[in-house]
Formats: sequence, C-alpha cells, structure tokens
Amino acid sequence: MIKINLHLFSLLLLLVFMNFTFAEVHAFQKVDQLLVLKTKKSLFDSPDKNTNTKQLIDPQIIKTIKKQNDWYAIETKNGEKWITNASVITNFKQTKVNKTYLLGTNKIAVPIPFFINDRISIPKGTVVKAMYEGNGFIQVTYHNNSYWIKNDRTLKPFEQSVQPINKKLVFNTKKVLFSLPSQHANTKQQVDIQMMTAKKQFNNWYAIDTENRERWVTDSSVQEYAPDKTEENNRLFLTKPRLGYFTPALLSTNAVIPKESEVTIIERWNDWISVDYNGKNYYLKSPSYETNLVPANPQSAGELINKELLLKTDNELFTYPSTLYGTGKLIDEHFILATRQWKTWYLINNGQEQLWINRDNIIEDFNPIPFEKTYKLTANKQIYIAPLYDAERITVETETEVKAVRRWNEWGEIEYQGKKYWILDE
Repeated sequence: MIKINLHLFSLLLLLVFMNFTFAEVHAFQKVDQLLVLKTKKSLFDSPDKNTNTKQLIDPQIIKTIKKQNDWYAIETKNGEKWITNASVITNFKQTKVNKTYLLGTNKIAVPIPFFINDRISIPKGTVVKAMYEGNGFIQVTYHNNSYWIKNDRTLKPFEQSVQPINKKLVFNTKKVLFSLPSQHANTKQQVDIQMMTAKKQFNNWYAIDTENRERWVTDSSVQEYAPDKTEENNRLFLTKPRLGYFTPALLSTNAVIPKESEVTIIERWNDWISVDYNGKNYYLKSPSYETNLVPANPQSAGELINKELLLKTDNELFTYPSTLYGTGKLIDEHFILATRQWKTWYLINNGQEQLWINRDNIIEDFNPIPFEKTYKLTANKQIYIAPLYDAERITVETETEVKAVRRWNEWGEIEYQGKKYWILDE
C-alpha cells in the first residue's frame, strides 16, 4: 500500500511540474515592438524582481520580441534580459522618411524621441535630413550622431530655400564636400582644383554633382566663371614659352606651351585667357601673357578706329604689337592717324607699310575741335609745330594776321605762310 502511494505521489508531482511549466511557457506573449526607454533601466535575468543583475541600460530605442505581464525581454551583450514597463514607451511606432529641413530656430536634440536631460542644441539655420519620425519627433543626423528633435512648425522644408542655378565655378583650392549645406555634414571627402557646374545655391553654398551624388561646397576660394567671348576665334602666337593651366587657378596643374606656338582665343575671364592649342584647352594668366601674345594676323588685329594721335617724341615702329618685334625705324612726326587699336598698340600707315606703335609718349586724348577765327598779333608771338611746350617754334612779328582752324585745350591751330602751327591762346 505504501509502495502504491509513493508511485501516486511521484505521478502527482510530475503532473504538477508539467502543468507549471506549461503555464509558464504560455504566460510569455510573442511581440514585435519597439520600446523607448525614457530612463536608465535595471536588467533582470527573468521576469522576477528577485533576479536583478545590478546592471543598467541607458535610455534608448530597443526591440522586444516577447513579454510577460508588465515585463519585456530584450537582447543585450550579455544575452536575453528583462525590464519592467516603468518609464517605457511601449509599442513605439516610427515611420521611415526622407525629408530635409532648415531649422527656423535653435532646436533641442535628444537621443530618444522624448525630452530627457541628456540633450544638445542644434543652431538655427542648420540643414538636417530626417530619417524617421514618430511620437511627434523626427530623427536626424548631426555631427555623425543620431538625435531626435521636435517635429513642429519651426522646421522649414529645405527645398523652398534653395535657388536653382546653372553656374560654372572655378575651385581655386581643393574643396571639402558636404552632404548638406551645413558644417556638421562634412563627408571627409574633397575634390581637386577644377571647374564644375553648380545646379543649386543656398546662401554661401553651392550644390554640385560628384559621381552621380549631390554634394555641397562653400563659396570660399570659389569664383563664378562668366567669360567674355568678344575675342572668340582670334588667333595669336606666343613670343615666349608660356605656362598653360588646365583650370584658371594658379595652383592647378599646367603644361608648357612652346615659343612661337599659334593659339586660338576661346574666351576671356578676369585676368585669364582661354586658348586652344593643338586641340586642347589651356588657360594663360595675365598680365604676363599680354606681352607674350601677339595677333597671328597683325593687320586685322583689334578694332577699327580713325583716330588722330599726338606724339610727344619720336616713336619706334614694330611689325607686331609686341616690344620683341621692333623694326629699328622711328617715326618723327607729331601727328599720325591710327587705323586700328589692339590693347596698348596702334596700327598706322608708314608709307607703304602698316606698322605698330605703342601708346608710350602718345597723347591719346588729343581731340581738337574746328574753330575758325582771324587774329592780328599785338606783339611778337612764338608759334609751335605741335601743341607741346617743348616743340620746335618760330617767332611771328607783331601786326601779323593769322587764321585759327582748330582748338584743343589752351592751344589753337593756325595757318601761317602755308603751314600749320599751334599758338597758345593768351
């Protein structure tokens, strides 16, 4: 009888254990939720306050896969642990988004979508990209860290502040690339000195395309390239070897273009000239290139003019508008008619030749006006072969009548004995 009772007792214990285990297993509820831990939370080995591990987990968003009553199981570096639902936002829903905002005011940023003491301030005017939104917050990246900021009317859609443009830019130095037009969005990448086209502008930032990805650069050491094409296709040749830059920037790579190479002007920009040499585009720096380039066809260079020049001294004549091409001949006239002008040079007819003179020792604003009047001299008077104080002169006696034909400043041009002279109007 005792033996039977022992068997019955063992069977009863087994049934009780199985029922307890079955009840325990079925007390766990499978879930797939995100929890927001608003404070540091104690970790437990099981859903029992007597199993406190004395370890804490920081406020964060974490996933749970099962729960029991007011307990949630989470995965930690030490395996599965349990937390209570106190100070926890349960069943947190976040939606993935792809929006960019301009902050209209300083924004408090926290590591979870709930205001806690662990916070920073993101300045007004910062551009941020939202990745998720939930609980009235959006998640953004700032200095490579994720934060949550309040989703309210102080967030302005960034695209409304962007100006569409189509500008060619010159990078005078290597440029750091940013994923957004804000200093916090530094990608640690850069582009070399070059010319690129910007499609957008925001304040002092430009958007460019790099390897099919939009990136932003600041306007520091950047110039907008707006060339002048008035001399397009004008052919020149070099009187000296010149450095040809691949970008109109002094720090860019370059190559030497040999002396007496013929180049074709493409366009001018600031103090640079863009030329074609052997089918390649180069940039020559001024003012040095100005003295080393002359027109390939000097008789058709520059612009047509019809201008009388006043020469103060004898001037040397040149076959090209360059000091390297002097003829050794001098023009000793005071008045000469120029038919073309190229920079500081004038083309004149010298007998059967068309030659160039430089503006040195030339009065370019010589613009006499017609003036007809007859004078009788009341005293002996000196008259000059040109309206210059050091010009050759002769003396005309008193009572002589002279006829004025032109006037320039304080000088009058007169006719005397079949020749023209200049007299000071006193």
